[in-house]
Amino acid sequence: MMTLLKINPTVSIPAHWWILVAVLAAVGIAALAALVVMSRRHDVSEEPRDDVAQLSAECLRSLDDVSTRLSEGLSARQACLEASRIVRRFIGLVSTEDADYLTASDLTRAARREPRLQPAAAFSRQARDACFGPKPSKSRARDLIESGREVVSSWH
Repeated sequence: MMTLLKINPTVSIPAHWWILVAVLAAVGIAALAALVVMSRRHDVSEEPRDDVAQLSAECLRSLDDVSTRLSEGLSARQACLEASRIVRRFIGLVSTEDADYLTASDLTRAARREPRLQPAAAFSRQARDACFGPKPSKSRARDLIESGREVVSSWH
């Protein structure tokens, strides 16, 4: 063991180098933390999209199509599911929330943070009951489609 230390003696590193390493490590960790926080930050002040009117018109046409197909024999459950998907996608595109991926409960919680989502949350609860109730009826499907039209038309 003694011969090994004579061949490769220990080298002491001056204290100022350890301080530099510690400062650089702290700066790196702070920069990494800032990047993580900035990447996860949800910008609530995001302006609505410029093409909301166009999206609204497309959504209303899609709801009209579902209503027509319901009259022609589309099942009430399928009409409810399609209407829900159309309105949720619209809300997801024009708001800061991913409404098309949220449950009714999640959307209700999001509506507490952003009051503009209140009508969408109410629609989502109505859609849950209409789509997944014991046996959806055509009148409930028509009511849901009409509620969807109101949510889309009233979006600001």
